[in-house]
Amino acid sequence: MTEPAEQGRAAARPRVARHLSRLALELRCGRPMSLGAVLDHLGPTSFSLVLMLLALLALVPVPGLFGVVFGLALILVAAQLVAGQPRPWLPEGIRRLGVPARPLAKGIRRSLPLLRRIERWHAPDRLPWLTGPLPERLAGVAMMGLGVAIMLPIPLANLLPSAAVVMIAFALMMRDGLALISGLIVAAFSLGWAAAILWFGADLLGRLAMLV
Repeated sequence: MTEPAEQGRAAARPRVARHLSRLALELRCGRPMSLGAVLDHLGPTSFSLVLMLLALLALVPVPGLFGVVFGLALILVAAQLVAGQPRPWLPEGIRRLGVPARPLAKGIRRSLPLLRRIERWHAPDRLPWLTGPLPERLAGVAMMGLGVAIMLPIPLANLLPSAAVVMIAFALMMRDGLALISGLIVAAFSLGWAAAILWFGADLLGRLAMLV
């Protein structure tokens, strides 16, 4: 491929890291911001960027039920992707939820080098038949399951599901079918891992109850 073609393809790539970098700059001052304000700051972006941000929010290490809330928000947005809605929407009660501005800004800044590398790995319109309306809705179903896994009260159990959401969201934004397959494989593994933790945890609790 010629150099001009390479440059044209690179210019056509959605700049995920650029969007999130601008958001991190807004959050650095630490002033209170609602989830709705954070999402509105992204502008008329795709479902994928909103889902990616919700997955990153679920990873912010702050006390409270943030993982549960952001996992629920992720499920709601992914369900709208499945339903074919044109824009993501969240209930006003969830939009008014305050977000941890400084920890989120720090988390975004730390993730930017990795996000930029991921952007370079993707090839727009690779296997595009895997990123049409039907595969997109199937990916939405997978992300609904990942949202449930993120909500589970298991230490560090939301790390792999959140990573799978980011991978799938990147693949949808770039229309990269091969990357979508990779993201769905990670999603299947993370859901299986969460199910195994729940199964063996319940079995262990049952055995302990029998001993008591």
